[in-house]
Amino acid sequence: MTDDLTAELTALEKGFWEASTDPGFFGEHLADEAVMVFPYGVGAMDKAMVLYTIRANAEEWASVEFADARVVRLGEDAAVITYKVTAERNDDEPFKAFTSSTFVRRDGRWLLAFHQQTLASTGK
Repeated sequence: MTDDLTAELTALEKGFWEASTDPGFFGEHLADEAVMVFPYGVGAMDKAMVLYTIRANAEEWASVEFADARVVRLGEDAAVITYKVTAERNDDEPFKAFTSSTFVRRDGRWLLAFHQQTLASTGK
């Protein structure tokens, strides 16, 4: 069951990265009380701010790769996924971060309740 959950949450998580310019995807898959914490800019963002930011100035990722995905169940209806992400936008330097997301299951669907990124060393 954990392997199925890992696959399901990894697919959802990749969906967020791949839909970085799609407020519809975020609106459908974020819990109403969701909080996202990024290593740049405004810090913690609630669902409304995330949707506003996507509409105002989001950029697509050219490529996204996950490594070392791991899921920890917090109960029947909650789980955390952690992984390292490497994402690139056109000719920019790759964005590398250690990431964790907490999902809650409501009405049979997994929703993102909390997402946090910590910049990884670029190796320079």
